[in-house]
Amino acid sequence: MKTLYSHLCAAYFMTVLLLFSMDQMLNAASKQKGLQKEVEKILGLYYPQESSIKVTDDGLVRIRGEVDALYDRLRAFDVVSKVEGVKQIKNEIDVQVPVVADKVIEAKILEKLGVNQAISEPADIKVTVDKGFVFLSGNVHYYHEKLIANSVVSWEKGVTGIEEDIKVSPNSGVIPDDERLKQVLQDALERWFPTAQNVSLSIRDGVVTLEGKTRTLWMADQIAEELSSIMGVRDVISNLKLNK
Repeated sequence: MKTLYSHLCAAYFMTVLLLFSMDQMLNAASKQKGLQKEVEKILGLYYPQESSIKVTDDGLVRIRGEVDALYDRLRAFDVVSKVEGVKQIKNEIDVQVPVVADKVIEAKILEKLGVNQAISEPADIKVTVDKGFVFLSGNVHYYHEKLIANSVVSWEKGVTGIEEDIKVSPNSGVIPDDERLKQVLQDALERWFPTAQNVSLSIRDGVVTLEGKTRTLWMADQIAEELSSIMGVRDVISNLKLNK
């Protein structure tokens, strides 16, 4: 009798465990399907082109498709990163651009950098192009000028990719010390991102390191980008993670 009772208990336990596992699997599948719908919805608002979107149960989003400008490929990452629950993005979108002579691409980029008032010394940025792939080097005074240069290049017709190695060399007369700069950055973080209460920062020789958690990939990128625009910041290292 005792043996039969033991077998019944074991069977009951296995049944409960199986039902629990099935419930977990169904919840995960439902969550995965919901996340995919959210990604498809927000991406559809920006891109009329058909795209293939696949979402895995660990929040990895894989995007495939074609666009006719590098900027649109880069923007797709930003758009999808706004969806809460997206933990990682594999951007496999192909850039199908018209063939433009490298010299023409280089001349147009240099022209646009030269008239961009947000870049203080455009002549210090070097541009070379090889089969549509653009290499940026040289020096700028502010970190955000690097971001602007990359954005200018990404808009140019015929550009298939970018590699950037621009150094930030602030004018010595306007470099605040780390303690003063940290206070400025803390104030900016609280003012611009009041919901980012789990984010902290440290700074050494103008290099800012971000730690903590954010709700979306987009917020993590935005915090790094906005703080990089503050005078004295030479680089931003983001170790931000997503809330579970």
